Order: sequence, then structure tokens, then C-alpha cells
Amino acid sequence: EGTSGNPVPGGLHSSLRCGGPRRGLTCRAPPARLSWSKHAQIGYAMSLYQHVLAAVETHDEDGPRVLRHAKAIADSCHAALSVVHVVEYLPVDPAGDALLATPVDLTHERRERAHERIEQWCAEEGISPAGLWVNIGSITREILRARDESSADLIVIGHHSRRGLAALFSSTDDGVLHRAPCDVLAVHLG
Repeated sequence: EGTSGNPVPGGLHSSLRCGGPRRGLTCRAPPARLSWSKHAQIGYAMSLYQHVLAAVETHDEDGPRVLRHAKAIADSCHAALSVVHVVEYLPVDPAGDALLATPVDLTHERRERAHERIEQWCAEEGISPAGLWVNIGSITREILRARDESSADLIVIGHHSRRGLAALFSSTDDGVLHRAPCDVLAVHLG
């Protein structure tokens, strides 16, 4: 039954509006024509997600914004929250000189800085993550690996609009969206 005590119109495909800090989150109604008490409605909405994975970037200030969105959803669903950031391997030639036989690898240093920054953001937002991954490798692959390890059923990722030549190339959010075995929420960042 709906909140008014009437049967849920449409049975399997009806929606229930969830409360919490992110009002308007739409949840699917349970199968068949079950009786909905107020307590049952809240319980069903809260069980929508059990584990949220926030995929954040540390090179700009969009990371905390994605983290806040993920936290709001995790809080409203009483779900665990984990955080992942991926450092791509990027060899650097500090002198810009092509004669160097081996470029300097700053990947591990960048990984440590990213880990510290994410821990700081989590402390500022009052988040004790269930898991924190700062991995080195392919961004899409490592986000999906963290999803597998955490068994997250929602990935929250930032999305930047692409124009011109950038729109021709594959992006991380598209790769995650099409390959993830769970729901993906793309937070529009501009």
C-alpha cells in the first residue's frame, strides 16, 4: 500500500520517495501488492544501498563535493561508505631532457600525498570510511577493483562536461558507468 493506505499503483514498477538529507531519491517499490506500513516504507528505502563507494580526485577541490554526495546517500541508506582514488603511472623527466635513460617515477610520492589529502577530507566531513584505497594504475580498472573488494552496490563519481576534442576521447566516468556491475551516480561538476 502507498503512504495513504491505498494499494501501490502499478505493482512492481511503482516508486517510493525516500526522505533523509537527499530528499527526492527515488526507490523502487517492493514486488507484488504488499501492505506498506510507514515503518516498512522507511526500512525498504534504507536497504536500497548497503555499501557506497566514492571515487574521488585529489588534484582539484571537486573531491570533497563528490565525497559529500556519497556521504549523504550512505547516511540516508544507513550504508557503509568507502573511498577510492587512483594515481595513474606518470613517469616524469624533471629536466625535460629526452637524454635521460630512466625518467623519475613520482607515482608513489603522489600516492602518499593523495592518501593524506583524502584522510584530511574524511576527517573534515566526519567520515570514518569502511575502506580507503589509493591505488596506482588504470583509473577505471582500479575503481572497479575497489568496487569488487568492497562489494559496493553504488559508485559515486564526479563528471565534468566535455567539449571539443575532449569529447572524442574515452573518459573515466563513462568507463565506470558501462563496466560497473552496480549502480553508478555521476555528480555533475561542471
